[in-house]
Amino acid sequence: MKIDPQLAKQFRDRWQAAAAIEDKEQRATSIGLRWKQLNAIWQLALGMGVRPEPDGTESLVRERWDTGQHTLMPWHQYSLSVLVYAYRAFEEQVGDLITAPGAKSEAVQRVIASFGSDQTFTVGDLERLCPTVSRATIKRVLNELRAAGQVECLGKGRSAHWRKAQISS
Repeated sequence: MKIDPQLAKQFRDRWQAAAAIEDKEQRATSIGLRWKQLNAIWQLALGMGVRPEPDGTESLVRERWDTGQHTLMPWHQYSLSVLVYAYRAFEEQVGDLITAPGAKSEAVQRVIASFGSDQTFTVGDLERLCPTVSRATIKRVLNELRAAGQVECLGKGRSAHWRKAQISS
Protein backbone atom coordinates (compact mmCIF):
# COMPACT_ATOMS: atom_id res chain seq x y z
CA MET A 1 0.00 0.00 0.00
CA LYS A 2 1.46 3.32 -1.05
CA ILE A 3 0.86 6.38 1.13
CA ASP A 4 0.04 9.66 -0.54
CA PRO A 5 2.76 12.25 0.39
CA GLN A 6 0.17 14.92 1.17
CA LEU A 7 -1.74 12.52 3.42
CA ALA A 8 1.51 11.54 5.16
CA LYS A 9 2.34 15.22 5.74
CA GLN A 10 -1.12 15.88 7.20
CA PHE A 11 -0.74 12.85 9.46
CA ARG A 12 2.70 14.01 10.65
CA ASP A 13 1.43 17.57 11.22
CA ARG A 14 -1.49 16.31 13.33
CA TRP A 15 0.85 14.25 15.53
CA GLN A 16 3.28 17.16 15.90
CA ALA A 17 0.41 19.41 16.96
CA ALA A 18 -0.79 16.80 19.44
CA ALA A 19 2.76 16.41 20.80
CA ALA A 20 3.04 20.19 21.24
CA ILE A 21 -0.25 20.30 23.17
CA GLU A 22 0.82 17.38 25.36
CA ASP A 23 4.18 19.04 26.04
CA LYS A 24 2.43 22.29 27.02
CA GLU A 25 0.06 20.41 29.35
CA GLN A 26 2.94 18.56 31.02
CA ARG A 27 4.80 21.82 31.66
CA ALA A 28 1.67 23.35 33.16
CA THR A 29 1.00 20.36 35.44
CA SER A 30 1.73 21.16 39.06
CA ILE A 31 4.06 19.07 41.19
CA GLY A 32 1.06 18.27 43.39
CA LEU A 33 -0.86 16.73 40.50
CA ARG A 34 2.20 14.81 39.34
CA TRP A 35 2.61 13.54 42.90
CA LYS A 36 -1.03 12.35 42.91
CA GLN A 37 -0.56 10.59 39.57
CA LEU A 38 2.61 8.88 40.76
CA ASN A 39 0.85 7.92 43.99
CA ALA A 40 -1.98 6.32 41.97
CA ILE A 41 0.60 4.23 40.08
CA TRP A 42 2.22 3.31 43.40
CA GLN A 43 -1.12 2.12 44.82
CA LEU A 44 -1.78 0.09 41.66
CA ALA A 45 1.62 -1.56 41.93
CA LEU A 46 1.10 -2.37 45.61
CA GLY A 47 -2.32 -3.79 44.83
CA MET A 48 -0.73 -6.13 42.28
CA GLY A 49 1.88 -7.25 44.81
CA VAL A 50 4.80 -5.77 42.90
CA ARG A 51 8.12 -5.61 44.72
CA PRO A 52 9.62 -2.13 45.12
CA GLU A 53 12.94 -2.68 43.29
CA PRO A 54 13.77 -4.09 39.88
CA ASP A 55 14.53 -7.75 40.52
CA GLY A 56 15.72 -9.24 37.25
CA THR A 57 12.22 -9.83 35.88
CA GLU A 58 13.33 -8.07 32.71
CA SER A 59 15.61 -10.99 31.79
CA LEU A 60 12.72 -13.44 32.35
CA VAL A 61 10.50 -11.41 30.02
CA ARG A 62 13.20 -11.31 27.33
CA GLU A 63 13.87 -15.05 27.66
CA ARG A 64 10.18 -15.92 27.28
CA TRP A 65 9.84 -13.50 24.38
CA ASP A 66 12.77 -15.10 22.56
CA THR A 67 11.29 -18.59 22.95
CA GLY A 68 7.76 -17.56 21.96
CA GLN A 69 6.34 -18.26 25.46
CA HIS A 70 5.84 -14.66 26.44
CA THR A 71 3.11 -13.44 28.73
CA LEU A 72 2.45 -9.85 29.62
CA MET A 73 2.30 -10.27 33.40
CA PRO A 74 6.06 -10.36 34.04
CA TRP A 75 6.49 -7.35 31.79
CA HIS A 76 3.81 -5.47 33.71
CA GLN A 77 5.41 -6.48 37.00
CA TYR A 78 8.82 -5.32 35.83
CA SER A 79 7.47 -2.00 34.48
CA LEU A 80 5.54 -1.29 37.64
CA SER A 81 8.50 -2.27 39.82
CA VAL A 82 10.62 0.30 37.97
CA LEU A 83 7.93 2.91 38.59
CA VAL A 84 7.77 1.96 42.26
CA TYR A 85 11.54 2.25 42.49
CA ALA A 86 11.39 5.68 40.82
CA TYR A 87 8.58 6.69 43.20
CA ARG A 88 10.71 5.82 46.22
CA ALA A 89 13.68 7.75 44.83
CA PHE A 90 11.42 10.73 44.10
CA GLU A 91 9.93 10.56 47.59
CA GLU A 92 13.41 10.60 49.15
CA GLN A 93 14.39 13.67 47.15
CA VAL A 94 11.21 15.70 47.48
CA GLY A 95 9.80 14.42 50.73
CA ASP A 96 6.18 14.11 51.58
CA LEU A 97 4.22 16.98 50.01
CA ILE A 98 1.10 16.17 51.97
CA THR A 99 1.71 17.68 55.38
CA ALA A 100 -0.18 17.31 58.61
CA PRO A 101 -2.21 20.27 59.87
CA GLY A 102 0.11 22.82 61.46
CA ALA A 103 3.27 21.39 59.90
CA LYS A 104 3.95 24.51 57.85
CA SER A 105 3.55 26.76 60.89
CA GLU A 106 5.91 24.50 62.80
CA ALA A 107 8.45 24.71 59.97
CA VAL A 108 8.40 28.52 60.15
CA GLN A 109 8.78 28.38 63.93
CA ARG A 110 11.76 26.00 63.64
CA VAL A 111 13.48 28.33 61.18
CA ILE A 112 12.90 31.33 63.45
CA ALA A 113 14.22 29.32 66.42
CA SER A 114 17.39 28.60 64.44
CA PHE A 115 18.25 32.31 64.21
CA GLY A 116 20.59 33.79 66.79
CA SER A 117 19.15 36.24 69.32
CA ASP A 118 20.95 39.19 67.69
CA GLN A 119 20.21 38.08 64.12
CA THR A 120 17.47 39.86 62.18
CA PHE A 121 15.39 38.38 59.37
CA THR A 122 12.66 39.43 56.95
CA VAL A 123 9.51 37.78 55.67
CA GLY A 124 11.42 37.27 52.39
CA ASP A 125 14.15 35.38 54.27
CA LEU A 126 11.52 33.07 55.74
CA GLU A 127 9.95 32.58 52.29
CA ARG A 128 13.31 31.46 50.89
CA LEU A 129 13.95 29.12 53.83
CA CYS A 130 10.40 27.71 53.77
CA PRO A 131 9.52 27.56 50.05
CA THR A 132 6.36 25.50 50.51
CA VAL A 133 4.86 27.96 53.00
CA SER A 134 2.75 30.89 51.77
CA ARG A 135 3.49 34.50 52.71
CA ALA A 136 0.13 34.67 54.51
CA THR A 137 1.07 31.71 56.73
CA ILE A 138 4.47 33.22 57.51
CA LYS A 139 2.85 36.55 58.48
CA ARG A 140 0.26 34.74 60.62
CA VAL A 141 2.99 32.83 62.49
CA LEU A 142 5.00 36.03 63.00
CA ASN A 143 1.94 37.82 64.36
CA GLU A 144 1.18 34.91 66.72
CA LEU A 145 4.78 34.87 67.96
CA ARG A 146 4.76 38.67 68.38
CA ALA A 147 1.53 38.44 70.43
CA ALA A 148 3.21 35.77 72.59
CA GLY A 149 6.25 38.05 73.06
CA GLN A 150 8.64 35.69 71.27
CA VAL A 151 9.58 37.96 68.34
CA GLU A 152 9.60 41.68 67.74
CA CYS A 153 9.20 43.69 64.57
CA LEU A 154 11.81 46.31 63.74
CA GLY A 155 10.18 48.60 61.19
CA LYS A 156 7.09 48.60 59.02
CA GLY A 157 6.06 47.38 55.60
CA ARG A 158 8.05 45.24 53.19
CA SER A 159 11.39 46.36 54.58
CA ALA A 160 10.50 45.38 58.15
CA HIS A 161 13.06 43.22 59.92
CA TRP A 162 12.24 40.81 62.71
CA ARG A 163 14.26 39.30 65.53
CA LYS A 164 13.69 36.99 68.44
CA ALA A 165 12.55 38.94 71.49
CA GLN A 166 15.27 39.86 73.98
CA ILE A 167 14.65 38.00 77.22
CA SER A 168 15.50 40.17 80.18
CA SER A 169 16.98 38.33 83.12
